Amino acid sequence: MKPIVKETEISKLFQFTDKVTIITGAGGLGEVLALGFAQAGAKIILMDVIASKCAETVKALADAGFNAEYILTDVTNPESVNAAVEQVVEKYGRIDILLHTAGVTRNKPCLDFTKDDIDFILGVNLNGTIYMNQAVGRVMKQQCDGKILDIGSIGGLLSHMDQSMPYEASKAAVHQLVRSFANEMAPYHVNVNSIAPFWINTPMIAHQPKEYFDRVFALTAFGRCLEPEELLGAALFLTSDAANFVTGQVLAVDGGYSTIKTMHSLE
Repeated sequence: MKPIVKETEISKLFQFTDKVTIITGAGGLGEVLALGFAQAGAKIILMDVIASKCAETVKALADAGFNAEYILTDVTNPESVNAAVEQVVEKYGRIDILLHTAGVTRNKPCLDFTKDDIDFILGVNLNGTIYMNQAVGRVMKQQCDGKILDIGSIGGLLSHMDQSMPYEASKAAVHQLVRSFANEMAPYHVNVNSIAPFWINTPMIAHQPKEYFDRVFALTAFGRCLEPEELLGAALFLTSDAANFVTGQVLAVDGGYSTIKTMHSLE
């Protein structure tokens, strides 16, 4: 049977006007994504545990001509997350998009990580992702619509970061929980995906020595780190109607690193 091809207006597939969009992690990558989605017409609600980061990003958006608001939120605390999400629903009646970018790391040899180190990293990167996905997922299940995009890491697919064992483990877990959430949320027309970026040019990379990046960049097709703005296209696609049949996926945005590293490992 010949499939029915419907005429689709491309602009409607990437329509973000007035879509209620929660972005966790207000600084760095979160600020760039907030500006990009605001330019696309989305209503931006920032969530972060640090008020100064939220205020700076709100000001940056205001300076660019866009409105945004923030709710102080501790993603490691499910009560804080639930209260923040309820506040958004009370005001807007729905949540269309979750961009979960909040993440942390610490660096030391794998044998030297303390319980406090491990609890801190897993608490933010893994537990925080679960709590945010759960709270927003409950809303999206009721409205039978929504897009969730969690930021993982290429380090969750291939070990590439010196002295970052709990971070890489947490991001590998994020990729798997995305698949689990995607399977259970699909009947409610909720898409859940992840982006696995390479090193992003944010303050988080400042601790790594130049020698490390010289070595790692030699294994990328572009020979450099990823600029935050270069994640915007992938994020817009995976949260748009153009990706309505895409769920449970981990999209590597890594400048070819995963491909080249795999090739080297086979030599």
